[in-house]
Amino acid sequence: IPGSLTKMKLLLLFTIVTSEPQEVPGPFMMEEVLVTASRYGDELFTAPFSSAVFYPHESQWHSALFAYPGLFLRNYGNLIQTSLRGTASEENLLLIEGVPINSPQSGTVDLQLIPPSFVDRIEMRSGGSSLFGPGAMGGAFSFSLLGPGGRLSGSLSAGSFSRKEISITGRNTFSGLALTSAVDVGKEKGNFPYRDAWGEKHFRENNDRRRSAAAIKLTSPGFEGLIMVSSLECGVPGPVGSPMRSRRWETLSIAKVELKEDPFRFKVFLNRDDMKYRAESATERTIGNIAGFTAATVSPLHLRAGFTLKSGNSPRTGERKRLDLFVTGGKKLALGLFRLTPEFYLSTSPQKHPHLTYFFGTGYSPSRDVFLYANLSTNLREPTFNELYWQGDPFASGNPNLRPEKGWLTEGGVRIRKPLLFFDISFYTGKNQDMIVWEPTEDGLWSPRNKREVILMGNETHIYFKFKSLSLYLFYGLNSITSEGRQLMLRPLHSGRLEVSSPFLRARLNFVGERYERPSGPKKMPSFLTFDILFRFERNFNFGDIGVELCIYNVFDRQYELVRGYPLPGRYFNLKVSANIL
Repeated sequence: IPGSLTKMKLLLLFTIVTSEPQEVPGPFMMEEVLVTASRYGDELFTAPFSSAVFYPHESQWHSALFAYPGLFLRNYGNLIQTSLRGTASEENLLLIEGVPINSPQSGTVDLQLIPPSFVDRIEMRSGGSSLFGPGAMGGAFSFSLLGPGGRLSGSLSAGSFSRKEISITGRNTFSGLALTSAVDVGKEKGNFPYRDAWGEKHFRENNDRRRSAAAIKLTSPGFEGLIMVSSLECGVPGPVGSPMRSRRWETLSIAKVELKEDPFRFKVFLNRDDMKYRAESATERTIGNIAGFTAATVSPLHLRAGFTLKSGNSPRTGERKRLDLFVTGGKKLALGLFRLTPEFYLSTSPQKHPHLTYFFGTGYSPSRDVFLYANLSTNLREPTFNELYWQGDPFASGNPNLRPEKGWLTEGGVRIRKPLLFFDISFYTGKNQDMIVWEPTEDGLWSPRNKREVILMGNETHIYFKFKSLSLYLFYGLNSITSEGRQLMLRPLHSGRLEVSSPFLRARLNFVGERYERPSGPKKMPSFLTFDILFRFERNFNFGDIGVELCIYNVFDRQYELVRGYPLPGRYFNLKVSANIL
């Protein structure tokens, strides 16, 4: 564990000892998907784009997002990545407190690096968005960390596959400055039995993981600072046909300082991803850095200008750098019953030439309970350093002739809000030019290629019904992403979820449709259903509250794979005991 983690643990102890009570929110509710906010802080109901806000209080927080319409989580065995509307993980932008964390080397990020106890909420925006800049072809995820609570909170977790985790968070307020510090440590053997397609029993090995993380957050009316370090060590089991004994060590470090003096905002940030990968007797180290500065004004226009400097160093790519200067802006306008949201992003990327992307959204409210919306957007993504320069690998090779991806997307939908019902249905279509897709070549090497034209079409439906303390969720997604008339590999056409919840119980049925195994050929991976059930009990005391949560995943012990050759566990559980002291 890096030395900085130890220092942050000492600061946590100081925070707890010197802390004063803080005001805390009401009792924990088990509702998982709350539609509350948009990019500008307005209610999602009047936002002219698809968005959702998650409060994932589960220890296995990525399970809270599983089978959500348009969202597919790919699990390669100790590597979990996002896919929005069929796009690749490199086309989904992930931010922690406004800091981009996608590695400039790979363009991706492993969700296991984000401790569940740190996550307060996740905002997901599907489709194009100019305010996020290049890289959000499919959409963006924004993680908010270390939310409000008592002066001391913590949890102990244990579960299947020898999983253990402990987290502690301390909060203190002095002289108008709020200090929150947290530590999260967990480990898991991760090995599990499974059956292959012929019903034979096997044992998944080298699937262990160990994570240590610490974070400090400072906030005041005119200042916000964040430091987070998360270190992960895990096995790399590889596909079952050719199991591997490789290991990966990865550390994600984030630092941010933001000054606020209305109407101006100034932010400096740094993200560093340091990874070591050992295969057989050789160990390689890859480093990716993102540094940036932005100056913004929030009135009368939301304008932001600055730069990002991306750099990487790897034995496979050499030392690479890329500088992006940009100016971006947007404004939400209310004109009677109509709402307009124009956004733009002007940058020197790609290839040091100015490029303009835009988003234009409009909405109309014929009544307080109905909102019609539509939008049109463009976006782009530059090839990553790995995609361009990867070399010296017997299994994969980069492609220096790759062109940047460019695309457009249009979307329309309607939302209906009643006292007991929320309904949202949207339809979208778009086209990506020169989409970058890794595919096997004739000589067996995997290499990225530009697809001439990729067509995106789909429908996403959300229904939420509430009666007293009982809630019912129904989600369905039809996400078509085709090239030359064929759905891209590993992308399900259909997905959905049915969920019933109360303050003490949540049960959900997840569905994922068929996916092509290969870029060509008729062979598909079968569709599957999984069933999860979660119990939670909470008791309030004068000093705070104590909660117990039991999660049973894949109750019916379904054998399935999200990616061919990478089986996932059958039935497993997690038990968590948490406390919040006022």
